[in-house]
Amino acid sequence: MGRKTFIQLIKLNLPFLAVLALLTFAVYIKSIDNNFVSADDFAGYIDNPDIKTLDKAIKTANFDMGFVATMYQLFKLNPAPLHISSLVFHALVAFLIFIEGLLLFNKRIGTLGAVLFTIHPVNSEPVLWISGHPYLFNALFFFSSLIFFTLYLKSKDKVYLILSVAIYAFACAFVRNFWILNLLPVMLLINFTITKSLTIKQFVRAFAPFFIVTAIFVGVYVINAFQTRTAAYRFYYNLDPAQTAPLLNRAPVTLFRTFEFLVYPVGLNIYHEEILSQLFYISMIIFAILFIPLLIFVFKKDKIAGGLVACIFVTTFLAYNPLQLAWIFADRYLYLSSAFFCYLLVYLLIKLEKRFNSPNLVTNSMIIICILFAIRTFVRSFDWEDSRSLWLATQKLVPNSYRVYNNLGDVYSRDGNFPKAIESFEIAAKIYPGYAEAVHNIGNTYLQMGDLDTAEKYFLEAIKIRPNLFQSYYFVGLVEYQKKNYTKALEYFQKSAEIDPTYIPAQQALQTMQAQSN
Repeated sequence: MGRKTFIQLIKLNLPFLAVLALLTFAVYIKSIDNNFVSADDFAGYIDNPDIKTLDKAIKTANFDMGFVATMYQLFKLNPAPLHISSLVFHALVAFLIFIEGLLLFNKRIGTLGAVLFTIHPVNSEPVLWISGHPYLFNALFFFSSLIFFTLYLKSKDKVYLILSVAIYAFACAFVRNFWILNLLPVMLLINFTITKSLTIKQFVRAFAPFFIVTAIFVGVYVINAFQTRTAAYRFYYNLDPAQTAPLLNRAPVTLFRTFEFLVYPVGLNIYHEEILSQLFYISMIIFAILFIPLLIFVFKKDKIAGGLVACIFVTTFLAYNPLQLAWIFADRYLYLSSAFFCYLLVYLLIKLEKRFNSPNLVTNSMIIICILFAIRTFVRSFDWEDSRSLWLATQKLVPNSYRVYNNLGDVYSRDGNFPKAIESFEIAAKIYPGYAEAVHNIGNTYLQMGDLDTAEKYFLEAIKIRPNLFQSYYFVGLVEYQKKNYTKALEYFQKSAEIDPTYIPAQQALQTMQAQSN
């Protein structure tokens, strides 16, 4: 496809972008009125000092940081513009998926695939969650680069290849989202299963600049980021990623959940910590064992269908990290995968329509699926209304998650419902006896109630569980300060600052005591 033809193609289909935008706003209209939630929105936006000044954010050279800092400068603590921006970005991603589908297959698959993607419930998490912006940005660059690579495969115009590499390099340099690495296996699969444009030798030559960019990205950023995250897990959560469940134990769950939630997106929640029955887990293992033989079988029957199934799998590669540095599975991990699932679903429906000579099969199936998906997505918006609704909705699905009860305790504490907060924190500590944060939060709640002795008891208990819990040292110091035991208070403030020199409350307390002593 020539460059002028491609530009004309974009212009000709811009009205469909408006359709996708209207559809996005229709199913997500409730989200505009939603608030910030205590799932990273507070730390990443409300309490984040790095976004308070635009200059500081720009110096990070991070696309997402620059965006949220700009939004903060323009709208301060108003969440509505952030939610609206998510809807706009989601519609743009859907339009890119339409263009890619049009290039790979035809307008019908591109159109219906983009519509399904727009309303698919599994995509609701990165759209409804203000802190989900990075997944939207990654998808924008992912599909932009993929479109130009597909154009190169079809035209052999090197300008398209240069643009694809440039977008990928920009994403690596400034977006710095690990999920962009999934683009490489997708390119390989598209070439050898769908377009069949380049020979192995030609593909290797075209792929070389992507490999160079990837090597630089991994060497300069990814390795360091992994080391930093591993250190953070050990320091802040007292967890050693090397000691978590082995990959062979986790992989069946990740693989099964991926296809389960793409096909049947009912049990959506932010914490997939469900307790699995032995029978259910065995069924997951059987599914994982059969997956590769089934994939090979599909490839032999239909290379395009096999390629799309493989694309679904490879776009979740990062969830199969040997070291567990993230969730075993999360809804947001499927944001890229869902696009290829939507292509696959429409592709198979069209094949069935032709095979059974049923002219209305695709239309009728799409109407039913779209209605079900749209309702589920719309209802999911209410779960994300605020912190309380989010954690109560999550509690219904994962009633044994200590994290859920800890977060519920935070909600009740913010509301001033201290007895309910203590009850939630105690449940969290009971589910996971080694959860020092919940014990610390019980102490913090008693401190807010003015019960200094009980508060100090729980802070010291939290320190006993986790000796490097610098927040608890600080609050013990605060209690001792209020008791006028200034020597003890100084010791605890110093210990807190020693463990984490970046902890501002401890530094401020030390400055205050220094000023008073002078």
